[in-house]
Amino acid sequence: MKAKRSLVIILMTIFLLSLISLVTFAKQQTFKPYKVTVTAKKLNIRQKASSTAKIIGYYNKGNIVDIIGKSGSYLKTSKGYILSQYTKTLTVTNSKTQNTTSSKVVQTTGNSKNTASSTKQENTGNDIKSTDSPEIPKNDETQIEQSEEVKDAVENSDLKEKYIEVNEDTPLLLDISGKEDERYAVKGKKYKVLEEIDGFYKIKIGRITGFLPKSKATALNTIPKNKVTIAWDYTNTKNGNKFNYDESTDYVNRSSVDTGFDVLSPTWFGVTGDYAAPKFLDLADIEYTKIAHRNGYEVWARFAEMTKERASYMFKTPSIRARIIEETVQNALKYNVDGINIDFEGLGSVNKEGFTAFVKDLSERLKKEGLSVSVDVMKPYSWSLWFNAPVIQDYVDYVIYMAYDEHYSGSKTPGSVGSYTWVKEGIDMFLKQGVKKEKLVLAVPFYMRDFGVVEVINPQFDTVVYLKKSKIYYDEKLSSNKVFKDCLPDEQFKYLGLSSDKKSYKVDCFGITGYVPVADSALVKANTSKSFVINNKALSSLDVSKRIINNIGTLLYDENARQSIGAYVYPIDGLLHKVWIENEDSMAWRMDLINEYDLAGAAAWSLYWKPTEAILSVIKQKMK
Repeated sequence: MKAKRSLVIILMTIFLLSLISLVTFAKQQTFKPYKVTVTAKKLNIRQKASSTAKIIGYYNKGNIVDIIGKSGSYLKTSKGYILSQYTKTLTVTNSKTQNTTSSKVVQTTGNSKNTASSTKQENTGNDIKSTDSPEIPKNDETQIEQSEEVKDAVENSDLKEKYIEVNEDTPLLLDISGKEDERYAVKGKKYKVLEEIDGFYKIKIGRITGFLPKSKATALNTIPKNKVTIAWDYTNTKNGNKFNYDESTDYVNRSSVDTGFDVLSPTWFGVTGDYAAPKFLDLADIEYTKIAHRNGYEVWARFAEMTKERASYMFKTPSIRARIIEETVQNALKYNVDGINIDFEGLGSVNKEGFTAFVKDLSERLKKEGLSVSVDVMKPYSWSLWFNAPVIQDYVDYVIYMAYDEHYSGSKTPGSVGSYTWVKEGIDMFLKQGVKKEKLVLAVPFYMRDFGVVEVINPQFDTVVYLKKSKIYYDEKLSSNKVFKDCLPDEQFKYLGLSSDKKSYKVDCFGITGYVPVADSALVKANTSKSFVINNKALSSLDVSKRIINNIGTLLYDENARQSIGAYVYPIDGLLHKVWIENEDSMAWRMDLINEYDLAGAAAWSLYWKPTEAILSVIKQKMK
């Protein structure tokens, strides 16, 4: 009986769920799209059907809008949601005559059938009858100002920002008389309008505020998606800059709209010299700045320091500290850059206070000159908390999370330079620390790391594996005159025990007892698996593709990393090589994380690695 009763309950549940699904489906199918006209001077478009949702644009009075859905008092359009009370429905009826076909469109408000007060417009054969919009009592003005719903349709809309899109490459004018700056507003680029003056839009490009003729741009009715995008451009010598602009295909020679990057950050400035006498390092090239500005980029010179002792001395010596700060500012102005990217690494906890104070003082000086300031930080582990991101964010425009080198040149095991779970965890950690999402930029890798590895997979017995070229000896003293044979990485032997001095493993070598130096090998327990990195190298997408194809490699997929793993045997060293591939797919989930968390934007290390056009396309599509 219990079984029958359970069966009946299950069948009834299935029936009810099916009925609910059919009803829901029917409701979805019964909605018929229609048109409305906007009655408010400006009607806000919201991202969701809520008065607290983000405003993403607006419609002007008289705009005719297609309605494709409804949620409560909000109507769904192709751009977002609008309040129904500030619209009038347009109903279309067709009437045929002998020679022509005309349509009559009647506007109605709510359920009102009143069409007595109407206006008539010529519209390609259509008669449009419009009722007056309902008036709002004047004595409710105070209440109206406090009403969230009414804020969706007021003369001064919540959408206070106006944006334009440039129609053709145009130099930024320093004044409306026509004096030109070297910076260009390039075709397709979008800018926020600061002011409108006598036929000109006042805009800001980099650190310069100037003017653009209205004839050179189109006003936008929505706030464009325009995350900041930064690409580092590597050079390690002053003369080396020319190799970054000597070919037409070089990134700085392409339009910023084409590459998808707003900012180029050449590796120009730093600290060098003896620990007790730090000097300012200048690798800058004014020609690079001019080319970048012509093609619509801002230039943020990277300012780097990677030596703990020298940084510590600089922080603690007021005269040196002040001199380095002033030289940074003066060189920024000398080379006409728009910002400074502070990249201090490896300084340790002893420099936490000194670094924080240095960033504060340098930022204040730079901002007085109108320059942008960003600072690079590592994932906030215990050893990297000296970056002090929650505090320094108050002094800079952007905090750039360098979400790469999860596996690096010193890694003992192979892996991704930035797996999905590792990157996402870092974002969560920064936000939990209190770093503001609107300040946090996710830096992504344009490179990957190829690992030559030795793998021991589930041996039947404890096994010793060679990790470098070495020898097997007859005695545990490892005497040079008692060498049994030479060995190469990946050779494996059965483990018999440890020598009395613990400097060698005793192994079975073809039935003969031999001794293997502990320093040249590793012990793997029976029925376990281990990978050991023998060598590794950072490579570009093109280099990795060539290696996998030329050596008939295979591809696997790592769910945790959300990346493909390329595997092949490299004839140069005879080892198995593994590389976690960076391509348009891995770039896509990185950009999706930026959008999911609504971060400030993306940065990329670096253009030296020649990212594919497919990768650049993903960044443009998802950031712009």
